[in-house]
Amino acid sequence: EPDVHAHFEKEKVPPDYYATKWFLKIFLDCFNTEITLRIWDIFIFEGYYILYTIALTLIRIYKDLLLENDLEGIMTFFSKSESQKLDIDQFIKGIKVNKIKASTIKTMEDEFKDDLLIED
Repeated sequence: EPDVHAHFEKEKVPPDYYATKWFLKIFLDCFNTEITLRIWDIFIFEGYYILYTIALTLIRIYKDLLLENDLEGIMTFFSKSESQKLDIDQFIKGIKVNKIKASTIKTMEDEFKDDLLIED
């Protein structure tokens, strides 16, 4: 979501603040047990590429809330996201609608890796 990205940059929200919980811990300690188990079921079935779709879906679901908050409000939201209300059916439907193709993610990963390579 470009407007959420712009808002995060304006508010100086560091990506590692939410990305660590989302990607390194695979959403562990982010939501209640029911939602966490659903995320893990999907992750095990689909593979790690689905994590990008899950993240995008969450940003879209919480877009209005994220846009109306400043840095402190956004940080509070992410630190207490396990207490946020999340309709599991809306969430699963959103994952299906927002699904990013694995080939698209692979292409972006390859481009990112190329940008990181240091030439002599």
